[in-house]
Parts: sequence; structure tokens; C-alpha cells
Amino acid sequence: PLKSTPFNFENANLEGVDFRGSDLTGANLNKAYLKDIKIDENTKIDSKWKLVSALLSGIPRSHLYREIDLEALKDLSYANLNGSDLSCLDLSKSDMSWSILQKTNLRDSNLESAN
Repeated sequence: PLKSTPFNFENANLEGVDFRGSDLTGANLNKAYLKDIKIDENTKIDSKWKLVSALLSGIPRSHLYREIDLEALKDLSYANLNGSDLSCLDLSKSDMSWSILQKTNLRDSNLESAN
């Protein structure tokens, strides 16, 4: 597992990378593609990036609501959400500046006052 920080993974394709037990505290994950990354309870990662990975990986919403800090939805800036399903989520007042939203499903999402 990785233990040194901070790492700069900006714009990196990290699809499927095994980060179990790694310390990603302070890592720059801006616009990194985090689909299907492997993390566990020992992985230290900001809740924002944990949420982005979950959204990209298509985990069931019931799991999302139980396991992920949904307050992280308020700051999705610089997130690579390409192809994710954000349908029916409350994204009101979310900061989505500089995010990558190509092919992202935003159907029936609340985007009121989102940036």
C-alpha cells in the first residue's frame, strides 16, 4: 500500500487501481478517473473522492446512502464524472465547477443554484 503523500494524480486514468490500505490524504485527484478503484476501510481518502469513485462505479444507491458521506455532493469541483449516473440526486447548491460531465446522466436531478 502507498504511504507517502501528497501524490499528484491530476488527470490520471486510475481505473481499477488497487488503493486498499493506502494513505491518499492530501493527494491531488482533480479530474482523475476513479472508476472501479479498489479501496477498503483502511484506505485514507477524502470523502469527496470516495463518493466520486462510487458514482462512477455504479454502486447501488442503497449502498451509496448507507456508506458514503453525501455531504460530499456539495463539492464536486474538478471531479471527473464522465459517464456516471447522477440521476435523481439533490445537487442543489453543489459546486461542480471544472468538473467533467460528458455522458453523465443528470435526469431528474435537482441542480438549483448549482455552480
